[in-house]
Amino acid sequence: MYYIIYLALSVATTVSVDILDNAEGEWIAPGYSVTERVLIDPYDYVTVIENDPRNIACQAFFVDTEQGEKWRVIMVGSDKLVVLQEGWEAPLEVVLPFSAYGAIYSRGGLFVIVRDGIADMNMDQALYVDINRNITKYFDPTPDGRWRNGMAVSDNGAVTAIGKDYILDFDENLALSSIREYEDTNFRYRCTSATDEIIVMENVYDRPREILAFDWNGNRLWEVDTGERTVVTQFAVSEDGSLVGASFTRNGITIIDGNTGRILLERYDCMQASTIAFSPDGTHMAIPVPLEPGGRPYNFVITDTANQFDDNDEIWCTPSRRWYFLFPDFINNSSYVLFHSQDVECLQITRLCLLDSDGILIWSSGLIRSNERSFYPSGNSFNFDYHLLGYPLALSMTEARVVYQGEDGVNIITVSNEAE
Repeated sequence: MYYIIYLALSVATTVSVDILDNAEGEWIAPGYSVTERVLIDPYDYVTVIENDPRNIACQAFFVDTEQGEKWRVIMVGSDKLVVLQEGWEAPLEVVLPFSAYGAIYSRGGLFVIVRDGIADMNMDQALYVDINRNITKYFDPTPDGRWRNGMAVSDNGAVTAIGKDYILDFDENLALSSIREYEDTNFRYRCTSATDEIIVMENVYDRPREILAFDWNGNRLWEVDTGERTVVTQFAVSEDGSLVGASFTRNGITIIDGNTGRILLERYDCMQASTIAFSPDGTHMAIPVPLEPGGRPYNFVITDTANQFDDNDEIWCTPSRRWYFLFPDFINNSSYVLFHSQDVECLQITRLCLLDSDGILIWSSGLIRSNERSFYPSGNSFNFDYHLLGYPLALSMTEARVVYQGEDGVNIITVSNEAE
């Protein structure tokens, strides 16, 4: 269920940096409380993947069901896949026919492809899992014998494989149906919409760099020449494919119309790279904005995408001495924003924070330190999960509900206004 709320954010909101600098544990704004708290330890459900003794492939989602929106956590270990969902009496377990090497998730958490660890980078075997219908298919994702950069699966269940200069399309039976060849093309970053509308990649052979979009049958939809820009560090695509964002290492961001390839917004401010987040309905986005040219993105802006991408009204600004690099991870349809920041002295220490629809900080997690109990979203160095980079993390479509990885496991919380 989606509720679209259009907001005009015109007043800058200032939150004391003491909140971030001095709060070691979880912080909740006055008048708010955590009304739900669930802790899941993935090690209670699956064993570690053999290639990496620390590793479990794990990701979190909020999914629509007949009973409303529910959280879902999908874990893949060496021998089985386990799905936990809010309201289920028991987890869904799928025994794997091989020793797993990692997982590829659809954007909304409806489908998973589990890779075979024995096959290593050739991906000679895989298991396709339709979670809602509890259907599994064992298939060969390399029927033509070629090496893959990666695969993608949509929330409609469509599967495609991506090589250096080609795209493979699989039919509903997961048999190879077509191969599209592209000369002088080297596909690198990959990002998709939730449906079968668009796949976005970067061509890195020669400058000027190109951003290219394809449909799920490999047909090229458009391409954008980004000129002498630096390396793309992150792509973002709205769920409906209507907006595409690219963040560059030291040369700002670009926002593109996903339907036409027309550039809607560019910032050339020598900004160090950060993330871009679009609301699922495409009406709002959170983009990084530096306090000064060439500075770090201590600041980001939430803007109505129908308002000519006006980012003049800054609603979050924290030039903290201890925390820097604000990364907007998710913005939902009610314009709640989940973001994380890094400790200036140790980048392995992060903190998650949640803003309400008025840009007011209502919750921040305790300090999260990277350690040997890390539940990676994918079990391989190429990180085949193109949309959910980083640790298990999810934000409700409409509410202040968050799933995130803490030091003790996967946490699920709901933050509520006590006055409501």
